[in-house]
Amino acid sequence: MRDETELRQASDRGQLEMHYQPILRLGERRWSGAEALVRWRHPDRGLLNPEEFIPLAEETGLIVSLGARIIELVTKQARAWWDRLPGIQVAVNTSALELAHPAFASGFIAGLERVGLPPRAIVLEVTESALMRELDAAIETLEQLSSFGTPVLVDDFGTGHSSLARLGELPITGLKVDRRFTLRLGGDPRARSVLAAIVGLARAYELPIVAEGIETAAALAVADELGCEYAQGFHLGRPVAASALESRLHVVPAATIGH
Repeated sequence: MRDETELRQASDRGQLEMHYQPILRLGERRWSGAEALVRWRHPDRGLLNPEEFIPLAEETGLIVSLGARIIELVTKQARAWWDRLPGIQVAVNTSALELAHPAFASGFIAGLERVGLPPRAIVLEVTESALMRELDAAIETLEQLSSFGTPVLVDDFGTGHSSLARLGELPITGLKVDRRFTLRLGGDPRARSVLAAIVGLARAYELPIVAEGIETAAALAVADELGCEYAQGFHLGRPVAASALESRLHVVPAATIGH
């Protein structure tokens, strides 16, 4: 398959790029960090978003090697930021298939130690539905990462089929609410009620919430009022190259987040 061959070569040819979207810590009104989002600069098709090639990587098994390259790029950027922005965290999406690989945790830990980054500098995100499918294979990796001190978030929370009882047993450090539950915040009372229920569940398990998909000032205000610890979305900033984001990470414009 041509697409599979091209994707296999993308990493070696330097065609993978990372863009970064800022994440706001609501209580302190400051940037906590950014999420790294991979792009493929295809020589013929232009800049491709992850939904255009990550499914292929997962289907063909390329996701493990591709994921390793992505983490390498993110770690390099996090190291560059850490000196200028102490305490900044960079989140990166991780496939459950990567977590199920027996060498993932040791390789990840070695990568951070090699560049001198603390465990908390990188936040790993794995989707709820994928994690539940691979949980038995991934649980040992999650425990290793937890012992090391690396935060792991359950991404797209609310769209999968996780057992609420088992959720409290997982070595995770937070939940990222899927954008389907936040897009109508500030305009639909039902959206507020659903998010309030998710926040209540998270508090019962002492897990912080990241509300993604925040696209309006009204949605941000509701997420803040309900007690979400973090927010992310187009209202706060679109994914951009690291060089374009860095200056923004030093200052939070009051006009963007309100008071």
